[in-house]
Amino acid sequence: MKGTAFSLPAGEVSIGRDSSNQLWAADPALSRRHCLVLAHDEQFSIRDLKSRNGTLVNGVPVEQQQIRHGDQIYIGDSVLIFLLKEDGGHFDKNPVEFLETAGFEGSPVLLRAEDSLYLQPDKMVANLPPTARRARDLNSLLKIATGIGGIRDQDSLQWQLLGFIFDVVPAERGAV
Repeated sequence: MKGTAFSLPAGEVSIGRDSSNQLWAADPALSRRHCLVLAHDEQFSIRDLKSRNGTLVNGVPVEQQQIRHGDQIYIGDSVLIFLLKEDGGHFDKNPVEFLETAGFEGSPVLLRAEDSLYLQPDKMVANLPPTARRARDLNSLLKIATGIGGIRDQDSLQWQLLGFIFDVVPAERGAV
Protein backbone atom coordinates (compact mmCIF):
# COMPACT_ATOMS: atom_id res chain seq x y z
CA MET A 1 0.00 0.00 0.00
CA LYS A 2 3.07 2.23 0.01
CA GLY A 3 2.45 5.46 -1.91
CA THR A 4 -1.33 4.97 -2.01
CA ALA A 5 -3.57 8.04 -1.68
CA PHE A 6 -6.83 7.70 0.26
CA SER A 7 -9.65 10.19 -0.23
CA LEU A 8 -11.58 10.61 2.98
CA PRO A 9 -15.27 11.49 3.20
CA ALA A 10 -16.44 14.53 5.16
CA GLY A 11 -17.33 14.06 8.83
CA GLU A 12 -15.63 11.42 10.92
CA VAL A 13 -13.23 8.75 9.63
CA SER A 14 -12.02 5.93 11.86
CA ILE A 15 -8.58 4.38 11.42
CA GLY A 16 -7.45 1.11 12.96
CA ARG A 17 -6.64 -2.56 12.62
CA ASP A 18 -10.27 -3.77 12.63
CA SER A 19 -11.96 -4.10 9.23
CA SER A 20 -14.98 -2.12 10.51
CA ASN A 21 -12.89 1.09 10.28
CA GLN A 22 -13.17 3.25 7.17
CA LEU A 23 -9.38 3.09 6.84
CA TRP A 24 -7.92 -0.14 8.16
CA ALA A 25 -4.77 -2.20 7.84
CA ALA A 26 -3.57 -5.49 9.30
CA ASP A 27 -0.80 -3.79 11.27
CA PRO A 28 -0.17 -5.37 14.69
CA ALA A 29 1.09 -2.00 15.98
CA LEU A 30 -2.36 -0.45 15.34
CA SER A 31 -5.15 -0.75 17.89
CA ARG A 32 -8.47 -2.11 16.67
CA ARG A 33 -9.89 1.44 16.78
CA HIS A 34 -6.76 3.56 16.81
CA CYS A 35 -7.83 7.13 15.97
CA LEU A 36 -10.40 9.36 14.28
CA VAL A 37 -9.96 12.09 11.69
CA LEU A 38 -12.64 14.74 12.21
CA ALA A 39 -13.72 17.36 9.68
CA HIS A 40 -15.71 20.38 10.87
CA ASP A 41 -16.13 23.69 9.01
CA GLU A 42 -13.12 23.12 6.75
CA GLN A 43 -10.97 22.41 9.84
CA PHE A 44 -9.50 18.97 10.48
CA SER A 45 -8.34 17.29 13.65
CA ILE A 46 -7.19 13.87 14.73
CA ARG A 47 -8.20 12.20 18.00
CA ASP A 48 -6.38 9.23 19.51
CA LEU A 49 -8.83 6.65 20.85
CA LYS A 50 -6.60 5.57 23.76
CA SER A 51 -4.62 3.38 21.41
CA ARG A 52 -1.89 1.17 22.82
CA ASN A 53 0.95 2.76 20.80
CA GLY A 54 -0.46 6.27 20.52
CA THR A 55 -0.93 8.73 17.68
CA LEU A 56 1.78 11.24 16.80
CA VAL A 57 1.49 14.37 14.68
CA ASN A 58 4.84 15.58 13.35
CA GLY A 59 6.57 13.33 15.88
CA VAL A 60 4.65 14.64 18.93
CA PRO A 61 2.22 12.35 20.82
CA VAL A 62 -1.32 13.78 20.81
CA GLU A 63 -4.71 13.01 22.30
CA GLN A 64 -6.50 15.47 20.02
CA GLN A 65 -4.78 17.83 17.62
CA GLN A 66 -5.73 20.07 14.74
CA ILE A 67 -4.02 18.87 11.56
CA ARG A 68 -2.93 20.96 8.62
CA HIS A 69 -1.75 20.39 5.08
CA GLY A 70 1.56 18.50 5.08
CA ASP A 71 1.36 17.21 8.66
CA GLN A 72 2.88 13.78 9.21
CA ILE A 73 0.72 11.40 11.23
CA TYR A 74 2.45 8.42 12.82
CA ILE A 75 0.14 5.50 13.61
CA GLY A 76 1.36 1.95 14.13
CA ASP A 77 4.22 1.27 11.75
CA SER A 78 3.02 3.82 9.19
CA VAL A 79 3.52 7.48 8.46
CA LEU A 80 0.56 9.16 6.81
CA ILE A 81 0.86 12.57 5.17
CA PHE A 82 -2.21 14.76 5.48
CA LEU A 83 -2.90 16.68 2.25
CA LEU A 84 -5.67 19.11 1.32
CA LYS A 85 -6.82 19.64 -2.24
CA GLU A 86 -7.57 23.29 -2.71
CA ASP A 87 -9.16 24.95 -5.73
CA GLY A 88 -8.89 28.71 -5.37
CA GLY A 89 -9.34 28.51 -1.61
CA HIS A 90 -12.37 26.19 -1.80
CA PHE A 91 -12.27 22.56 -0.77
CA ASP A 92 -13.15 19.70 -3.10
CA LYS A 93 -15.78 17.11 -2.25
CA ASN A 94 -13.09 14.80 -0.84
CA PRO A 95 -10.56 17.29 0.52
CA VAL A 96 -8.27 14.91 2.42
CA GLU A 97 -5.73 12.35 1.24
CA PHE A 98 -3.31 10.19 3.16
CA LEU A 99 -0.14 9.05 1.47
CA GLU A 100 1.22 5.99 3.18
CA THR A 101 4.96 5.48 3.37
CA ALA A 102 5.06 2.02 4.95
CA GLY A 103 3.38 -1.12 3.59
CA PHE A 104 1.13 -3.42 5.59
CA GLU A 105 1.61 -7.15 5.57
CA GLY A 106 0.49 -10.06 7.73
CA SER A 107 -2.66 -10.71 9.66
CA PRO A 108 -4.02 -9.02 12.81
CA VAL A 109 -2.53 -10.09 16.12
CA LEU A 110 -4.43 -9.61 19.36
CA LEU A 111 -2.12 -8.66 22.22
CA ARG A 112 -3.59 -8.35 25.68
CA ALA A 113 -2.24 -5.51 27.81
CA GLU A 114 -0.96 -7.96 30.43
CA ASP A 115 1.08 -9.76 27.74
CA SER A 116 2.82 -6.59 26.57
CA LEU A 117 6.27 -6.37 28.12
CA TYR A 118 6.61 -2.71 27.15
CA LEU A 119 3.68 -1.77 29.38
CA GLN A 120 5.28 -3.60 32.34
CA PRO A 121 8.92 -2.48 32.72
CA ASP A 122 9.61 -4.70 35.76
CA LYS A 123 8.46 -7.77 33.83
CA MET A 124 10.55 -6.72 30.83
CA VAL A 125 13.74 -6.49 32.91
CA ALA A 126 12.94 -9.82 34.60
CA ASN A 127 12.69 -11.53 31.18
CA LEU A 128 16.19 -10.45 30.13
CA PRO A 129 19.07 -12.81 30.86
CA PRO A 130 20.31 -12.14 34.43
CA THR A 131 23.92 -11.68 33.36
CA ALA A 132 23.08 -9.34 30.52
CA ARG A 133 24.50 -5.86 30.79
CA ARG A 134 21.37 -4.74 28.96
CA ALA A 135 19.24 -5.67 31.96
CA ARG A 136 21.27 -3.41 34.24
CA ASP A 137 21.37 -0.55 31.72
CA LEU A 138 17.66 -0.79 31.00
CA ASN A 139 16.86 -0.89 34.70
CA SER A 140 18.98 2.24 35.22
CA LEU A 141 17.21 4.05 32.38
CA LEU A 142 13.82 3.10 33.81
CA LYS A 143 14.84 4.42 37.24
CA ILE A 144 16.01 7.69 35.68
CA ALA A 145 12.85 8.10 33.60
CA THR A 146 10.52 7.47 36.53
CA GLY A 147 12.66 9.53 38.90
CA ILE A 148 12.78 12.69 36.81
CA GLY A 149 9.31 12.51 35.28
CA GLY A 150 7.72 14.82 37.82
CA ILE A 151 10.57 17.30 38.29
CA ARG A 152 9.73 20.75 36.91
CA ASP A 153 12.62 22.79 38.34
CA GLN A 154 15.75 22.90 36.15
CA ASP A 155 18.23 22.94 39.04
CA SER A 156 16.56 19.99 40.76
CA LEU A 157 16.50 18.12 37.46
CA GLN A 158 20.23 18.64 36.94
CA TRP A 159 21.13 17.40 40.43
CA GLN A 160 18.80 14.41 40.21
CA LEU A 161 20.24 13.43 36.83
CA LEU A 162 23.79 13.67 38.19
CA GLY A 163 22.78 11.51 41.15
CA PHE A 164 21.31 8.84 38.87
CA ILE A 165 24.34 8.96 36.59
CA PHE A 166 26.70 8.50 39.56
CA ASP A 167 24.69 5.40 40.53
CA VAL A 168 25.50 3.89 37.12
CA VAL A 169 28.88 5.34 36.13
CA PRO A 170 31.90 4.92 38.42
CA ALA A 171 32.84 8.61 38.57
CA GLU A 172 33.83 10.90 41.41
CA ARG A 173 32.93 14.22 39.77
CA GLY A 174 30.38 15.53 37.32
CA ALA A 175 29.34 18.84 35.82
CA VAL A 176 26.25 20.14 34.10
